[in-house]
Amino acid sequence: MDYYLDAGCYGNIFAVPSAVVDNYIKLASGSAVKVLLYILRNNGRNVSSTEIAAAININPDDVKDAFNFWEGVGIIGNRGTEQSTASESARKDHNRTAPVSQPVSAPSPQPANTAVTESAPAKTNSSSVQVTSASFQRTPTELQQLCSTSEMKAVLDMAQQILGSTINHTMMRSIIWQHEYLGLKPDVILMLLTYCASIGKTSTTYIDTIAVDWSQNDINTAEKADAEIARRSAAHSFTAKMASEFGLKRKPTPEQQMIFDEWIAKGFDTDLIACACERAVDQGKPLTVKYVNGILGNWEKAGIKTREQAKSEFSNKKTAAYNPNVPKKKASYDINKVKEYAIPFAENVHKGDEN
Repeated sequence: MDYYLDAGCYGNIFAVPSAVVDNYIKLASGSAVKVLLYILRNNGRNVSSTEIAAAININPDDVKDAFNFWEGVGIIGNRGTEQSTASESARKDHNRTAPVSQPVSAPSPQPANTAVTESAPAKTNSSSVQVTSASFQRTPTELQQLCSTSEMKAVLDMAQQILGSTINHTMMRSIIWQHEYLGLKPDVILMLLTYCASIGKTSTTYIDTIAVDWSQNDINTAEKADAEIARRSAAHSFTAKMASEFGLKRKPTPEQQMIFDEWIAKGFDTDLIACACERAVDQGKPLTVKYVNGILGNWEKAGIKTREQAKSEFSNKKTAAYNPNVPKKKASYDINKVKEYAIPFAENVHKGDEN
């Protein structure tokens, strides 16, 4: 089916640089195109990311991602931390008297100092190790070159299916950074993305953090990645159970998370922890992670590892406290000596009162 443009919509028009379609239409995400169109439509005034997000109904983070993309290729410029306008070249294009179809050149991206190849990771020197893909300075064109191989194309296609959304410029950069800079293998990257998607944490910031951890700990095979995912999944499940046990409505604090991690390392059973929580409540103490950790620490020293052992220990303490057959501790003083001194003293006081 052939489509045509209804001429009735030409009542009010604005120009779009030809370079946007010629060079970047394949690289730009749908959100990035929407953001650029809104900026061009409002050419001549500053527009904030908050305004754009509300106007085109997208996440503010996607707006900022679009800013980074178009700024990287020279289509827009940045004024302040929250404002962005069309670049000078686009502004001039809008004011032209020539027909819209006249080619308008956008500034060409500056070539990299060195050739970008798949076999030459763009690592920084050891004194400045990248811990986030945001430091991976590559233009959209260079990123497109890096992902032009059949291997990386397959990785990006699979990543899109795993994440359930179109891969934007920031996520593309993150995936390529993991492979080119951190040296993670494609199958390991996909396993990492699958894990992050399973726990609902698909921001590039979180994904980058996990990727750096895997790279530093040499988790770069399917077997190691599978074992690490199993460990992290168990820890994530444990933390969720503890949050429910203690009624935490927010993410655990760093101190609470550190204690949870210690419990995992020591192999404390969740049933034993629940028993410790019950003990705290029975004693009228506050149900806090720190207090329960103290109870568990005492039990650990006593060799108590199960609920049954904890109950037995508590029962023994109660029996010892109320057993009449248990001899009382001998007083450190002689009661007869006390009476010997006390009686004459009381008589003297009484005589003094009579006088």
